[in-house]
Amino acid sequence: MIHIWCGGLEALHSTTSSSKMADVVEQVPPEDQSPAQGRGLFDGYEMYRTPTDAEYRNVLTSGLVVLDTNVLLNLYRYTAQARADFLSVLHALQPNLWIPERVIDEFWNSREGVLRNPRRTAETLKQLDSQRSNALTQINQWAKLASLSSDDTATMVKTLRTAFDSIRDTIEEHEDDQVSSFAQDTNSDSLLGELEPILDGRVGPRLNEDEYQRLIDEGKRRLEAEIAPGFCDVKAKGLDGAVGDYLVWEQLLQQASIVRRDVLIVTAENKPDWWRMERGELRGPHPHLINELRERAGVQLFMLQPNRLLDYAKAALQISVHEGSSESVARVNSSLADEGDLPTGGWNAGAISELLTRLDREAPVQAAAIRQAAKQGGYISRDDVYELGEYDPERRQLKGFTRPIKRIVQELRDRGVIPEEALDVLGTRYDHEKFGWASGFTLTEELVPLLLV
Repeated sequence: MIHIWCGGLEALHSTTSSSKMADVVEQVPPEDQSPAQGRGLFDGYEMYRTPTDAEYRNVLTSGLVVLDTNVLLNLYRYTAQARADFLSVLHALQPNLWIPERVIDEFWNSREGVLRNPRRTAETLKQLDSQRSNALTQINQWAKLASLSSDDTATMVKTLRTAFDSIRDTIEEHEDDQVSSFAQDTNSDSLLGELEPILDGRVGPRLNEDEYQRLIDEGKRRLEAEIAPGFCDVKAKGLDGAVGDYLVWEQLLQQASIVRRDVLIVTAENKPDWWRMERGELRGPHPHLINELRERAGVQLFMLQPNRLLDYAKAALQISVHEGSSESVARVNSSLADEGDLPTGGWNAGAISELLTRLDREAPVQAAAIRQAAKQGGYISRDDVYELGEYDPERRQLKGFTRPIKRIVQELRDRGVIPEEALDVLGTRYDHEKFGWASGFTLTEELVPLLLV
């Protein structure tokens, strides 16, 4: 008789008598030498596995569904039908919803800015007017060079004006004038009336002051090390502005550690500090976020953009979602994402001109510093600023030098001249040897070409 063990094959030749066969010792692996448990294909590589429809259905019905700030704010930007469908989904998800307190804080701080211009209509119309003016100038210049008759020139000009006026009228017809009144009276805001019962009891606790400061410090450390989430916002918002994403994430981690349920984040974010991306496509949550949630709470992380939430909720929750609502929501997300990707940081020549005109009146040294920084490749030193302003270098730290620039930039955002995501203009570099003293100022590189025109 031959016995085989996974440690190898040993053949026992039985050419002798049965007494010799009795001498053969059966080779059976001892219990303490059994093979170690192996790993699977996705063990340690869970971030590469695409969730199934069943997994999405499970997290929607029994997991923790977390809404990001942009999801709440974008409700003001959706069409009436898309907004109604999205609110129906939130009603159905209400028992599983959980909103980090930081999200609500950001919602209230940003809400009125969105209400003043939810669909960027004012900015769009202003840019159209500027482009019409430029086009008319080009036509008139070409007509002179081509010796075009005045009648033919007038016909071209009329055609252009008619086209622009038609587009302008269409944009204004789609503007929701009622939304702007919501800022003055929250009781008239029908969206708040819908959201209040949905979010009742679903918002997390506020951080105490000590915990808040500790997390701010930790968040800044992570941003400087480019640890997800939030590091993609540092350029536009600075460390103080970008740290908000980490606060949202940490509050989520704390709640997940308590309830021990899988987490679904619904967000309009589309940057690689939240997502794993391949050739510009969103493939799943950022690997660091997946691992950190598993280590802290022992649960899985899922993420969906708002339009995909409508798609999955329709099937998982048996909710009626009108045809076109998902596409409408996706268009809003795409439009806002495109603004964030503008090669000029959300600025144009007209907006730069208005900023500099204001600064020439209200803060002429800052205006001169911006112009000189552009000529010098995007940087101006402390000594150059002292010379421009005729400041005493021994007594002035240049503390608050960028404040009037930031104030006017924010006013331009509020008026819709530039998008809310438009980059700041001037950043401060600090002297490592003299604490609190600026060593110079860096101009946002995307603005340099606009300033040199």
